[in-house]
Amino acid sequence: RRRGIFYDPPSSIQSLSKDLPGPNFNPQKERIAAFSGNVAHSNDDYGVYIDRHYPSGGQDLHGLRVFRNEEDGILFRAQNTAIVGAYIADNRVDAFDLYYCDSCSIADSEIVGFSDAFRDLVVAQNIWHQCFDEENSSNRVVGIDSPSFFSSTSNSYPGLKLTNVHFSKFEDSGCKRPVHFQLDSYVKLQHYEVLTQLENITTDDSHFLLDGCSGEDKDVQDILFTDLDSSLHPDSPNTFSGPSAIVSDHPWMKGFSNGPCTSFPDYCHAYCENSCLR
Repeated sequence: RRRGIFYDPPSSIQSLSKDLPGPNFNPQKERIAAFSGNVAHSNDDYGVYIDRHYPSGGQDLHGLRVFRNEEDGILFRAQNTAIVGAYIADNRVDAFDLYYCDSCSIADSEIVGFSDAFRDLVVAQNIWHQCFDEENSSNRVVGIDSPSFFSSTSNSYPGLKLTNVHFSKFEDSGCKRPVHFQLDSYVKLQHYEVLTQLENITTDDSHFLLDGCSGEDKDVQDILFTDLDSSLHPDSPNTFSGPSAIVSDHPWMKGFSNGPCTSFPDYCHAYCENSCLR
């Protein structure tokens, strides 16, 4: 199968249904009645692809299980959507591609780069995998790929929020460039404008693998993530309990910090304790 779940509603009622009694409404702005416990795996393209969906009242998509897809696990071009209770693992390109996703959130979810079970299968069956091929692949494993801009100024708040999300099996994946979060290759302006908040984010890796270099490559040098509870503090989650900031590793970003900043030069970002810059 090319795609596991593909939802691309039209902007008006189509075909024979348009002649039925009643008003012609816009399906792109209507909530999905129920979306819970769906599974998408082993597809040639995307596991879940939701395109042009802008529910005005917001909606929650519960209990997704998305794994071992050839491209992205989940690709969104949507607004006002929350992913809750998801398990996303072993997808070849990105776990989440938030192509355009204004006012979206991910909560109570697990994002796995390259699980032990899939690694054993890859080795036993001699399956191609990018982490084992340095010459013919990007040699990357990516959790979340996000744009640096809002697609609509009317949906700029609350931006992107991650709550109770656990990242695992990235740093020991064998890939040279494991990444929890990176910026999309397309930019509108050399500016990071997405309001990004993190709360109770945990990882088995050495630190939160934010690839600030993906912004530097496009002259986006003002990345700002607010770690609301300092759960990603590089020393330990209990070092500081207030808000801190993850920023591009430049003096003009670190200069506003109220506490010490720890630089991660390989990933082009710094973690600044006791800093709430928005």
